Amino acid sequence: MLKKRMTPKQRKIFDSVIAAVSQKGWTAGAFAQGLKNSGSSSAEAHKLFPNGILDIIEAFHHSIDSAMLSRIEVKRNFRAMRVRDKITFGVRARLEAAEKNQEAMRRLLVWSLMPSHMTKSSSYLWQAADAIWIAAGDTATDYNRITKRLLLIAVMKSTLSFWLNDVSQDHCETWEFLDRRIADVLAMGKALNAAKSIGLSGIASFARSRFAA
Repeated sequence: MLKKRMTPKQRKIFDSVIAAVSQKGWTAGAFAQGLKNSGSSSAEAHKLFPNGILDIIEAFHHSIDSAMLSRIEVKRNFRAMRVRDKITFGVRARLEAAEKNQEAMRRLLVWSLMPSHMTKSSSYLWQAADAIWIAAGDTATDYNRITKRLLLIAVMKSTLSFWLNDVSQDHCETWEFLDRRIADVLAMGKALNAAKSIGLSGIASFARSRFAA
C-alpha cells in the first residue's frame, strides 16, 4: 500500500500518468506514457509505484478523498449543519475535487465495472463513504454503520454517473439530482429500521434498485 502523502517525484509521475489516462484509459500503456512524459526511468518509477497503474489508481482515490476532506474542513459552520446537508456537501465536495480530472473519472468508472476490478473499486467507494459519514459525526458501530454506508455508496455511484453526463451550467442539474437522492435516503427510515429482518444482502439489492441512475 502506498503512503497517502506522495513525494515530489511521485507527484510528478502521478500527474503525468493522469494526463495520459485521459487518452489511454487506466492501462499499462498510460503508465508507460506517463513515465516517458515525466522523464522518469522505468526502474525509478517501478520503485516508487511497484504495482504500476494500480498504484496510480490508489493514489488517485486518495488524492480525491483528501481534497474532499480539506473542503469539508474549511466549510464554514460545517459542524452546525444538518446531517443530510453534511452528507450532501461531502458527496458534492468529492465530485468538485475531481472536476479537473473528469475524463479520468469517466475512464475509472469503466475500469471499475470490469469483473476483476469490482472488489477493489468497491473498497475505494467504501473508504470514501466512510470518510464522509465520519466527518458528518457518525459514531454508529452496529448494523446502522453498514447500512448508512451502503446507501451512501449507491447515492455516490448514481450521482457520479449523472455528473459525468451533465452539461448544465456549474453542474446545477447534478446537485439537484443529488438532493433528490439524499431525500430518497431519508424517506427510507422505515427500511433502515427493518434492516435486521431483511439482512445486508437485501439492503444492498434494494439500494441498487432504488438509486440506479
